[in-house]
Amino acid sequence: MTNYATVRNIETQNKIKTLEDYNNGLIELIKIQKEANDFQQQKIEVMESQITLLNRQVTDGPLQPTQPKDYDKLEFSKALALACSIKIDKVKSEVADEDKFCELE
Repeated sequence: MTNYATVRNIETQNKIKTLEDYNNGLIELIKIQKEANDFQQQKIEVMESQITLLNRQVTDGPLQPTQPKDYDKLEFSKALALACSIKIDKVKSEVADEDKFCELE
């Protein structure tokens, strides 16, 4: 009778460990999804500010000095591309780490 109880206890502990591992994996996936959502929100905010600036230009007329406007667009585009590539690399790295975690099981 004691052996049966011990075996059941070990089986239960193994199931609990497996469920805890799955739970931890899900928590990591949720963190990654939250970061992706935050990044999307940042992109939305940037686009909204661009729309606001474009609407101002349409209602107020074009800006007089064209060179600074083009320069600002170029610098903004470079900064946005850099930020996107950094965030994408970070997410890819985390996804690769998550894949390695799943392979270990």
